[in-house]
Amino acid sequence: MHILLIVNNYPTDWNFVRGIFYADQASALHEAGYQIGVLVESGMQSMLDYIAYHKRLPPIIRVKSRNNLPVYECYWGEIPKTRINIRARTKLWLARFTFQRYVKKFGKPDIIHAHNSIYSGYIGAILGKENSIPIVITEHSSAFVRGLIKEKQNSFVRFALDNTQRRLAVSEPLSIALNHFTALPIIVQPNMVDTDFFDYLPPVNSQTFVFSIIAELNENKRHRMLIDAFTAVFRDKPIMLMIAGDGDLRDTLEKYVSDLNMNRQIKFLGWLNRQEIRDVIYKSHCIISVSRVETFGLSLAEAMACGRPVIATRSGGPNTFVDARNGILVSVKGDQELISALQQMYENYDHYDTMAIRSACVGKFSKSALVNNLTQLYQSVLSDSNLQTEK
Repeated sequence: MHILLIVNNYPTDWNFVRGIFYADQASALHEAGYQIGVLVESGMQSMLDYIAYHKRLPPIIRVKSRNNLPVYECYWGEIPKTRINIRARTKLWLARFTFQRYVKKFGKPDIIHAHNSIYSGYIGAILGKENSIPIVITEHSSAFVRGLIKEKQNSFVRFALDNTQRRLAVSEPLSIALNHFTALPIIVQPNMVDTDFFDYLPPVNSQTFVFSIIAELNENKRHRMLIDAFTAVFRDKPIMLMIAGDGDLRDTLEKYVSDLNMNRQIKFLGWLNRQEIRDVIYKSHCIISVSRVETFGLSLAEAMACGRPVIATRSGGPNTFVDARNGILVSVKGDQELISALQQMYENYDHYDTMAIRSACVGKFSKSALVNNLTQLYQSVLSDSNLQTEK
């Protein structure tokens, strides 16, 4: 079976973790015997990254091989104050051109699997209709749950969802949010975790207990709320909070920690690559997420794959896989709940069965679990398509 993935970002020479979960899924399907190609519709941010890295303008289409998979990446510049439909048409023209180049070399795919309706899913739906190829869309964006979809984007979302054969969402709350845009059924399919890379390692045997949060430093991730709770419970105790990630709030948060006189116990690690993220998990006892909204919660699932319990707010995605066996869920608005959860995790840590946490994560989020689910999905899509052809 030949699957073409259409995604809005993908790992590059200058950013190894951008869109890594798309690359993981592509590699998993390829290892399972599928013919896989990738079409990346990169925007201005990727173009600026490219220029910063190579000190020159990128070509319209950049063709590379990553992990033995062909990756066709097309660039365009976002024109300030232009209407969204003009930008969409520009993207569509480039996507058609890139798609034709891909098909000429590798043949017509059996299925197009697009990730995110804005705008990969919209492009995928158009290409599918024009070339009689069935379409699958997986939605990842928290913008739907957070109410951040702009009115002028609604028509693109509706077209994408209404003109595909299967619609997937990475969590139940996201699937509910998508039902505001389509009456068609939404299937919940969580993200994949590379449970081979994020392998089990026994918890560290140290006199210092370590909590960590792995997230971009922005308002939605609410690091300040965690810093306040951690300080209230653990000031002057042999307990550390490691903050992995970078973002607009880094300077503000570092100053805040300094003003609290907590620099000795709270450390900022900055942007980390994948191996460094795994090393942080290995050195930690517990991984935390205190987001307002989280469509999945990848850092939590990666921590579980390594056998670490977690603390998470009921922010959407974590609600569906965090429970008493692998961690603690707290209210999004529950400052006192978070304080209690930190104390409870520290005092009752030995009660968690870390191997069982790992085993349950593998059963739910591993490569084989994803491939098995997608294989059944693709076969049903092709079966439906064949029935329509026979009619």
